[in-house]
Amino acid sequence: MPLRQWFKTQYCLARNINERTVASHVKRFLKSGLKEYDQMWVDGPMHDFISGADWKTSATDIGNEFLKRSTLCESEKKCFDKIVDEIRYPNFVRWDKSRNRKLSRYNGYEYWIDRGIICRRNSIQNTVS
Repeated sequence: MPLRQWFKTQYCLARNINERTVASHVKRFLKSGLKEYDQMWVDGPMHDFISGADWKTSATDIGNEFLKRSTLCESEKKCFDKIVDEIRYPNFVRWDKSRNRKLSRYNGYEYWIDRGIICRRNSIQNTVS
């Protein structure tokens, strides 16, 4: 069920859950124009991790950033693993023919896994046909 339609259910109406009362990252999603299956979904701790992580800039692929699991503490590794699972989840994946890889979107970035490393690039500047 689409999110905006879900807001009209008795469950949401009884709990005052709507476009004005949801968390800020849900509001950003609603404003983005994406549909529910256009991007992966992460919860608060994973959102905080992926947004605040110490992303490194790729020296070989300009505009790309990466995050290595081996550089993280144990609690961050748990979030890393959950995000890897989300990136690989088939409902949120699209195929990048030019690079022969699967991509997932979240919060303005495209994410993919390369040899156990999470990579990302700004999805607004890099559209894939």
